[in-house]
Amino acid sequence: MKKCILLTLYSLVMLFSLSCKKIDEVNPKDEEIPVELSGRWILQRMEFLNGQPPKNRPVSEDIVMKFEDEKLEKFEGATANNGVKGEFKHLGENRIQVVEFAYTLAEDTEWGNRFFSVMPNVNQYSVTKSKELILQSNNEKLIFKKD
Repeated sequence: MKKCILLTLYSLVMLFSLSCKKIDEVNPKDEEIPVELSGRWILQRMEFLNGQPPKNRPVSEDIVMKFEDEKLEKFEGATANNGVKGEFKHLGENRIQVVEFAYTLAEDTEWGNRFFSVMPNVNQYSVTKSKELILQSNNEKLIFKKD
């Protein structure tokens, strides 16, 4: 009888241990980037984290970004005078790393040049309920509105 109880206990322990998986085994990938990121976005303003007042988009100077590929890890867009494209790596928990950033070399506006100085350093993103995309570097935020 004692052997039967031990065998049953051993079987239950083995069954339980095989049916349980660690969380990282169930989903070993990084978080997926939300679908809300896909589409066309227009830069509305730049905010500075050092207390300077924000800069709003000049009239008729759209900076457009598009996130269209399947994994949403590639982007393309345009400033007033230049085309832009690049790639980023999703690091989980709204953290990203821009791994490629390229643009044509035409002289650009102050608004475009400011964008070029911030975008390669973006390391965080969020999408708000009001359909704003916020890309943030250590010093500045780029706030886009869904087109």
